[in-house]
Amino acid sequence: MELAKSFSPPDIEAKWYSAWEQGGCFSPRVSVDTPSYCIQLPPPNVTGTLHMGHAFQQTLMDSLIRYHRMQGHNTNWVVGTDHAGIATQIVVENQLKATNQTRHDLGRAAFVDRVWEWKEKSGSTITRQMRRLGGSANWGNGYLPAHFQGTALRSKGSPILDLRPPQGITPEHQRANLDLLGKLNAKHAEDHPGHDELKARMNNYELAFRMQMQVPEVIDLEKEDAKTKELYGIGNDATDAFGRKCLLARKLVEKGVRFVQLYAGTWDSHDYIERAHGNLIRQVDQPIA
Repeated sequence: MELAKSFSPPDIEAKWYSAWEQGGCFSPRVSVDTPSYCIQLPPPNVTGTLHMGHAFQQTLMDSLIRYHRMQGHNTNWVVGTDHAGIATQIVVENQLKATNQTRHDLGRAAFVDRVWEWKEKSGSTITRQMRRLGGSANWGNGYLPAHFQGTALRSKGSPILDLRPPQGITPEHQRANLDLLGKLNAKHAEDHPGHDELKARMNNYELAFRMQMQVPEVIDLEKEDAKTKELYGIGNDATDAFGRKCLLARKLVEKGVRFVQLYAGTWDSHDYIERAHGNLIRQVDQPIA
């Protein structure tokens, strides 16, 4: 056996990364007896290739993920790719411009196909780059079927519209309506196999019924005492909206909701960072604390 005169990282890293990924080394080991740790990767735009900012960000996330994985925690680094449809459209339009064409010349259907082609090409480039960086993301669950999508709660007014049934509609009446609707949907599902959106809609109806029965008390923040509201910044113009979100998230977790995601403004700033982020920080700092 002859040893190479120099170390060649691409040959060795590509071989072992593929072996680790296929062996499920990056998948979470789910156990109710151990702590859980999850990072949702902020998806890079499908507008080309990764840059140094992405490499820096993903290095930090990968370090945290690997640390918790080695601690034996249920560790999941959820990956994503595109979050900027408009930015992707601009890239494709610029490509057309180079050939003296516009999206109007192609027509809507052909232009959408062209965008998807670019998404497949550029998106694959990005995920290949992430693998070459050595990121130990859970590639097996980057995208979940539609019936796993969450329920959005509003920070103003009723968190969920139409949560309470109309007056005169009893729980028994509502249950009978859903049972009938479920039978009709099940028949439709048999005639249209693989219709993921229909499964999601059926699950949403059932979820809505459970919410009507159980959620109103959980999401009612008016019963919280004044001191608690003050701690979360509720009543203060700057912190009220996010404070309500944080308090609501806490109540949901206390009731056993396994996954709650909070949104706070638009942090994707590329200039005037201090001014843009300063305002956002004032909105979220107290409620998070």
